[in-house]
Amino acid sequence: MNKTILPLLAIATLSQLVGISGISEIRQASAQSIIPANDLGTNVTQQGNRFDIGGGTQAGANLFHSFQQFGLDRGQIANFLSNPSIQNILSRVVGGDPSVINGLIQLTGGNSNLYIMNPAGIIFGANASLNVPAAFTATTANGIQVGNGWFGINTSVDAIKTLTGTPNSFGFANPVPVGGTVSNTTGGAIVNAGNLSVKEGQSITLVGGTVINTGTIAAPTGKITIAAVENGKYVRISQTGSLLSLDLPVADKEELTANSKPIQATDLPTLLTGRPDLAAVTGLSVNTLGQVVLPNSVAVPTQTGTAIASGNLDVSSSASLGGTIHILGTNVGLVGAKIDASGLTGGGTVLIGGDYQGKGTVPNAQFTYVSLDSTIIADALHSGNGGRVIAWADNKNSFYGRISALGGTQTGNGGFVEVSGKDTLVFRGSVSTLAPNGNKGTLLLDPVNITIQDGNSDGDDNGALTTAFGNNVTGDNGQVLIGDAIPTTIFESELEGIAAGTNVLLEASNNITIQPLVTDGFLTFSFDPGGSITFKADADNNGVGNFSMRSTDTINTGSRNLTISGANLSLGKIIAGSGNVTLTAKNDITTPTQPSNYFATAIKGANVVLTSALGNITTGSIEAYDTNTNVGSLMLTANNGSIVVNGYLQAGYTAGVTPVTDSPITISAGSFRAINPITGPQNLQGGAANSIPMSIVAFTGGQPNNAASTPPPRRIQLTLPNDLQPRILAGAASDPLIISITITKDTSFRFSKITPGGAIDPLPATGSGIEGAIGLGATNIPPNLLVLVSDQSFTANPSLTNASTGVLATTPTDGAVAAARTAEVQTASNIDTCDPDKDKKPALNVTASLPAPVSGGVDRGGTSGSSGQDGSRDAKAKLPPCK
Repeated sequence: MNKTILPLLAIATLSQLVGISGISEIRQASAQSIIPANDLGTNVTQQGNRFDIGGGTQAGANLFHSFQQFGLDRGQIANFLSNPSIQNILSRVVGGDPSVINGLIQLTGGNSNLYIMNPAGIIFGANASLNVPAAFTATTANGIQVGNGWFGINTSVDAIKTLTGTPNSFGFANPVPVGGTVSNTTGGAIVNAGNLSVKEGQSITLVGGTVINTGTIAAPTGKITIAAVENGKYVRISQTGSLLSLDLPVADKEELTANSKPIQATDLPTLLTGRPDLAAVTGLSVNTLGQVVLPNSVAVPTQTGTAIASGNLDVSSSASLGGTIHILGTNVGLVGAKIDASGLTGGGTVLIGGDYQGKGTVPNAQFTYVSLDSTIIADALHSGNGGRVIAWADNKNSFYGRISALGGTQTGNGGFVEVSGKDTLVFRGSVSTLAPNGNKGTLLLDPVNITIQDGNSDGDDNGALTTAFGNNVTGDNGQVLIGDAIPTTIFESELEGIAAGTNVLLEASNNITIQPLVTDGFLTFSFDPGGSITFKADADNNGVGNFSMRSTDTINTGSRNLTISGANLSLGKIIAGSGNVTLTAKNDITTPTQPSNYFATAIKGANVVLTSALGNITTGSIEAYDTNTNVGSLMLTANNGSIVVNGYLQAGYTAGVTPVTDSPITISAGSFRAINPITGPQNLQGGAANSIPMSIVAFTGGQPNNAASTPPPRRIQLTLPNDLQPRILAGAASDPLIISITITKDTSFRFSKITPGGAIDPLPATGSGIEGAIGLGATNIPPNLLVLVSDQSFTANPSLTNASTGVLATTPTDGAVAAARTAEVQTASNIDTCDPDKDKKPALNVTASLPAPVSGGVDRGGTSGSSGQDGSRDAKAKLPPCK
């Protein structure tokens, strides 16, 4: 039979793992029984197939037992006798033989928690089961800390009588026998092939050197903990049974380690080889390489610190919240595992290899693996939120499985899922956090660096159980060796295949790189308006970590919100439809710049925000509007740098749907330049014949399609450094502000001249300024435009608008000219050109160039102060000097 090898880490030879010369030293034990040791007063009475266990030594609410051997054959029962005054029953097995339990363990007479400790190993066979009223713990530790003292393998009766506290820790020590020779003991193994269950709300804990589950463990609404502990570790647990640490040394726990009789814990491959009868009760076997093979023919490494979850782990609830499952160790693997933490009123919590971003209180795995045929469910079945599922590794996480953390069918939001490898992540699985009647949940991927690869070819890492795993970097098919330089790679197809209801969060402490998308040029996410996609480079905020992609490639969010952040952003085209786009960088943001091409817009989204804290923004054209409502907003901020727009900026739209509200544009920068303006697309200016080069246009609310109606007044303003009021102000101060440009460092701003023929006088090489028109857009009629012609002045196209109020004037009569002149003077008089100290400043010249009423012509604006040129009449207002 072909056997697949689990790629957690290098699997050593048998002699390396065992640490002894061969299997001849393994005790060939026969069927066990329950034999008390002659120390703590434990007595065992056999009645048929039942062993009643009484006596022992009591300390406060704790009862202690000691056994020379502890094992059960099929059909046998170990019945621990208790009473209501006993809270915990703690048992140790001191004879040196592993406990093979293939029968029923029960507790009667009280509601005590039950602990069984055997450093030599504990095997639960296929017929093993539990009938206990409270929590159950099996451990191969050398001692259990109770209060401030230790219940160890050789703890004296007098010392045990003082242990009145609560069990709170496990110690995995290399015992030091009398005479001071250090033992080479390895941590004992725990295997469960049986059906272990406790009552609702209770817990089952398996803590050993190596822990493998192939059977069923159930704790409805309660907690299941599978933890593998390396030698020399001290494991703390909380009052609720949560593991808090696996990495505290026990070298200073003298009471546990000194003067102890060592128990030679046998590693699992050697134990199985020396006990052929265990294959029948566990389904495990050992191959010719000395590796343990699971019932599904997958070979697994069994070094101490390895936890393997196969079979079923169930903390689900049909009445309330799902429970908690922890699978922890140095090396953690899920192979053919079915994990269920679903609940009627909310999903539970599943931690595999660590907690959120490796920052929680539980210990972190170095290597984590989840197979293709492993499923983790933390759904809310009726109401409430989906659960919380974390799969973490400090080194490498290889994830091929499936996770579901759905919100309730009636109410509730989707859950939170993190699949992360601090150094390396291989993500080939599937995740769903849908919420039929709530907000979608989130998937977080969080390694050091992330590379998104073109296409759907997963190479050797395809997760198929019939195929050898691994990248074969070192030529060792079937294994992933420690130190393999395998990059964190997520294929395009994995992201594109994530369920539409899942918010996707990719975090990297350093770089996120999208490799050239040579197949189709697009990274396209499934359509989901309201969902989110986040790329977070430099997640540790140390200033090292960029987001980069090829400028000719495109991210299509399928109308999800898109957020990208990092030290620097080098982007391709972004299409977000009805979704928002938020780009944030510590330094520079660069998007494709393809001027004078309406179809080459760099960014399209509903509300677009670009922010550079310390650097510059260089971008092509941006269109900001919701494709459903035609309303949007645009904000560009680089107060400590420059903003250069190579194209045009547009907020809002009117085709088909009349926007209800305004679509504002806000710009703030040390310097701002808009060059190579777009030459009017039809939706802005009614066709190429009437085109005016555009740099900035914002659509107002209430402006219908194909109608020359009057929009409400709007303000357009420009503010330069140290100005008390905006230098350019179109509209009264009480009018809504729709376009705002604030310059934080430059002291001058140049408006390029546009000739009557529509040609542009380009900006100088340096300094702030705009080459095209600024205006309020409308559909199929020329927009309300400010055609800017020279420094510190602007011209209104009078056949279209009153520049100061934004009121449409389609028939330029003498009355309209007079109104424009009056309004310009009023507007100018509202501009305070004096600072608080009343220092004099140069007056601001405001010029309205109003053409004579001639038919068929569209004025392009004249030079500031020109009189009679192209039939215009000038109306000038000069502010009085400060007094």
